[in-house]
Amino acid sequence: QTPEDIAYNSLQEYLDQKDQWFIYGTQDEFLTEKRLSWQTNFAREQGFRLQIQPFEGPHAIHRPTLQSLGDQWKKD
Repeated sequence: QTPEDIAYNSLQEYLDQKDQWFIYGTQDEFLTEKRLSWQTNFAREQGFRLQIQPFEGPHAIHRPTLQSLGDQWKKD
């Protein structure tokens, strides 16, 4: 299944209790402007409350961004 095949409505109550992040590299070779726009619009239509956090870099796990988020959660 791909994300657009899943009905997220039944998970809304659960998801509302969670921080929801969309983290991506600004030079991600797989994420075009068109795809990025589609994904963010799809997420909003499904009721996601995404916090969007781009980073400078390619399609990769960006440890500094994840560490920064982890540090924020430790403070909360």
